[in-house]
Formats: sequence, structure tokens, C-alpha cells
Amino acid sequence: MEMADMANVLVTGGLGLIGREVVKILYLRGDRVLILDNRSRGRGVPLDLPRVEVLEADLGRRAPTGSWMTFSDGAEVNRVIHLAAQVCGVKKASEVEADLMTANMLIDSNVLEAAASCGVEKLVYMSTACVYPVGRQLEPDSPALREEWAWPAGPENGYGMAKLCGERLVEAYQRIGCPFVVVRGFNIYGPGEDYGEGSHVIPELFRKFLTARVNGGPVEVYGDGLQTRAFTYHSYAAEAIVLAMDLLWPGKSPVNISGEEAVSIRTLVELVAGLTGAHWVPVHYDHGPQGVRGRRGDITRAREILGWRPRTPLETGLSRVMAWMSRDISIPEIAEAV
Repeated sequence: MEMADMANVLVTGGLGLIGREVVKILYLRGDRVLILDNRSRGRGVPLDLPRVEVLEADLGRRAPTGSWMTFSDGAEVNRVIHLAAQVCGVKKASEVEADLMTANMLIDSNVLEAAASCGVEKLVYMSTACVYPVGRQLEPDSPALREEWAWPAGPENGYGMAKLCGERLVEAYQRIGCPFVVVRGFNIYGPGEDYGEGSHVIPELFRKFLTARVNGGPVEVYGDGLQTRAFTYHSYAAEAIVLAMDLLWPGKSPVNISGEEAVSIRTLVELVAGLTGAHWVPVHYDHGPQGVRGRRGDITRAREILGWRPRTPLETGLSRVMAWMSRDISIPEIAEAV
């Protein structure tokens, strides 16, 4: 990774799945980090690092000018990595759509306004694959999504639309000279992710299969299982985000951060069932919402501009998730299973 001069970096959502990995990279290369987080997500080991400060904050509420952009000793933030968002799994997203949209639009507008008012050198806005139109994702083998295909707009749900609005807000700030850029994450996963009700597909499947080892199942899976996703391991996604802070500029933004292989949900189910020792548990498909049929990002820009590509095979990443969950069980049924 190309090294930049030491920076004072604000990381919103820095205690979450991706944020913790971003903070580690920044710390190891010598940057100073201020984390803003409401501590609502993420289950990893608490961060306790020199040059890293944590400020608990509700980013949905506008703060006094500059209060989010200053370290405890008065040093000013000069770069921002904005990861904070209100997120959930596909089923819950449809149930709380209005709340999800409102929360994310407030968070984004507040953070971007604060960064612009303080004149930061760079802001990286973490967007999502959910911004892409449903019409580009109608088949399991749909072509890899190119960054320019996000418009005309047509996301599948309010969360995607809210994040697309966030991207448009970034563009508005770009037009008045703010060096803001966008990266879009595709199904990022890894150890430390929340696995409670309403979580994303990988931690939810682990929770369901581990619980089924105790109660016998069945495991309910959303959709017919033929829908595909490209999963991205969290540490490599974090690497791409930091590279974007150093190398990406408005004229080349946005950039996809995606796994290269489209994997069916049935294949994912088989892998998780094997890792949890619950391959014998019956699985029921066609239960609940399935999302789009096929989603994978074209990472040509990431390779050419950032020199980045994902390097962790899905099986390896899933094994690490299983190893972590076996040490971090807070759900009684799962604790009994492991």
C-alpha cells in the first residue's frame, strides 16, 4: 500500500465491522484517528490503541460546528472516512424502510456538511451496491455492475435510494470544490459482524445453523437460493477504502469494492452448514424476500486506480467467521451448539 503523510483522520462508524479494520490500517501506518460511533453495531474486541480516540455520538443529530472535527487536544481533523450508516438485512429493511431512509439521509447530510465547513483535504463516502437499479440485476448471472450504471435511478429499496441521495450530495459538494469521493461496497463480511435478528446474510446463516444444531431446525432461507452475490472480506474492503483516501479524486469517483466471484445463496448455505457441523439440518427455501437476483461489481476502476483486488477466498473468510463466533457467543442457543 502506498504510504501517505501522517494524517489526522476522522472515521465515522469506526467501531463497526469495516471501521475497525480501517482504523487498524491507519494506526499501523502512523496516522492519528478520531472515531465517531454510537456503539450500536459490531462485536469485536474493544480498540485500545495510542493515537486513537473514541467519541460516542449520534450522527443523526447536527453537532455544533467543528465539534466532530477536533481531537481532545485541539488538533484538527484533515481527512474523513465516512462509514457510519443505519443498516440491516433484506427482510428488516423492508419492514423499517421509512426509518432507514430518514436515518441515513440525516447522518450523511450532517457529516458531509461538517466536513465541508471545516475544509478537510479529503472525504471518502462509503456507499453500497444497493444503489444499483433492479433492472440491472434480474438474473443470477447478470453482468458485473459498472459504476456508471447507477443512473437512471432504480434501487430495490429505500436504503439504496437514501445512499444514492448521499452520493448525489457528495457530487453537489464536489461542484463547489470539496475533495469528496465515493466507494461502493458489495456484501462485505467478516469476524466481528453483528449476528442478531435482522443481520446480514452470512452472520444470519451462521446464527440459524448453529441454533438449528440444538433445536433441529429447519433453517429458513430467503428466496429460492439461486440468487447470487459477490462477497468481500472486510480487511480487504478496508484496504481499498484507505487506498481511496490516498489515491482517488472526484474525477474518477465512484469505485466499486466487490468480490470477483458471484456465489449462489444455495452454495453459501452449503458452506455454512458444513462449517457449523449442521449439514444434516433441513433447509426451507422460498421464505421471505430474496432481494435482487444477481449482484456483482465490476472492479476495473479499483484495479486501475487503487491497484486493488480482493484476495481472501470465500471458504477461508467463512472459516474465520466461524472461528470468531465460537469465541464470541452471547446467544444461549448458539453457545450450547459450540
